[in-house]
Amino acid sequence: MNSLNKKLTESKKEIWNSLLNQKLSTQAIHILIFIMIESILTINVVWLILAYIPAIGISLFMSQKYMYIQLIISLLILSILAQRTTVLIITAALLVTLFIYRFLQLRYSENISLLILANLAHLGDAITTYKGLKLGFSEQNPFVLVILENLGYVYIFIIKFVVLPITAYIYLTMPNKTTNITLKAIFLIGFYLTISNLVVIV
Repeated sequence: MNSLNKKLTESKKEIWNSLLNQKLSTQAIHILIFIMIESILTINVVWLILAYIPAIGISLFMSQKYMYIQLIISLLILSILAQRTTVLIITAALLVTLFIYRFLQLRYSENISLLILANLAHLGDAITTYKGLKLGFSEQNPFVLVILENLGYVYIFIIKFVVLPITAYIYLTMPNKTTNITLKAIFLIGFYLTISNLVVIV
């Protein structure tokens, strides 16, 4: 009986530690998104902190499955505090991304879902870059700018197509955990670039 209780206690500890690690991982992603917003919009850090405090309290009582609600609430608070409607654009983009991610997870494994999402994020960058160039904005990357000026704006899609074989190679050759982290990083880069473009052209 004692050994059974001991095993149950250890099992509960393992489950708790796993949930805690997942929540900490989610918080790290949320903080990265807030840093991304600050770098794009140069919002006062005080507003960022004030918007994030309620989210910390929410996360203590919320299931891991619904942690994205915490981020959306934080962003809505931030848009009110900072009086920046561009934050709402980022919130809308996040909602669309989360919907797509949940939809993919119902059909595929997490890493395949991330692979698709990472490529969609960079496709979003290509589309918004193309739209911005057509509207008269300039490409900030000097290497890409030389290619686009000499070959045409449509080549932004060919440049971004490189992401597909890279992510496929990562998925096929790297260990599962490394693949997960790397694909998330590639997605965040694409998402950051897409949002940066949207803020400029919308």
